[in-house]
Amino acid sequence: MSNFQEQKKQYELPSDLIEEFLSMRGFVPKLISDLEDVTVFEKEEEKRSVKIPRLKRLNKQQIEKCLIDAGLTFTDLDIYIEHLKAIRQFDDIIDQSLKRSSTKKNTES
Repeated sequence: MSNFQEQKKQYELPSDLIEEFLSMRGFVPKLISDLEDVTVFEKEEEKRSVKIPRLKRLNKQQIEKCLIDAGLTFTDLDIYIEHLKAIRQFDDIIDQSLKRSSTKKNTES
């Protein structure tokens, strides 16, 4: 056993990502409250309301509260993030492919 303790990973995400995630799950922005400094997202068919702090980045506790209020889990969020990463990688592959093909000469007569 090591004398070093495992360092806890700082879990912060952009609030925009959380808002996009909730939108993909059927939540709709309904209200921006300057008093509470939050954006309220609602999913009327489930009668759920989520208050997202109007900050650039949210910490783990803030994200956890949003997920609990939405009836979702970190696993749901992680799957969404992995999906976004896969799409970004696919876009990069396509971009690289288009750049390579544009440097080739057309040999057709």
